This record gives sequence, structure tokens and C-alpha cells, in this order.
Amino acid sequence: MQSDDSQLIARVQSGDIEAYGNYTTVIDSRYVYRTALSVVRDPDLAEDITQETFLRLHRYSLRVDRTLPLSPWLCRVTVNLCYTWASRRKR
Repeated sequence: MQSDDSQLIARVQSGDIEAYGNYTTVIDSRYVYRTALSVVRDPDLAEDITQETFLRLHRYSLRVDRTLPLSPWLCRVTVNLCYTWASRRKR
């Protein structure tokens, strides 16, 4: 999978929007959704966080290290977005 991640990130970094679209439809979108849902316990909010996670992947793709697997990066971004949502909700 790491090789696939590397190739997809390289394509996303080069501006290939089709590669980005293909990537968000594979197993990682379900992984991101399940992660968000386990933290926020709200299916609609988990969907929003999933979308925001993949928007961040697109926006910050040049910062992603292609030598590492992508799933841990996605998980960290997802959890950070969940924490941000929780802190905003407390205010």
C-alpha cells in the first residue's frame, strides 16, 4: 500500500485532481469516517470531518512525506479536526 500511497501523493502533488478523486473513494475514506465517528459520535459531523480531512490532504499535499504511509497522516488530521470541533463546541 505504501507504494500506492507514494504514487497517489505524487500525482496529487502534481495537480492531478483525478488521482485525488480516485484516492478518496478507496478504503481510506471509510477509515477516516470511522475514526471521526468514534471520536464525535455524530454521523453527519463525521461526514463533514471526513470531507475536511480530504480537503486538507489536497491543500497540504506538498507537505506530505511520500516515503511514509498515508493512513497515519490522515488519522492524525482527522483526530485534530475532531478536537478542534470539540473545543469550539465547548465555547
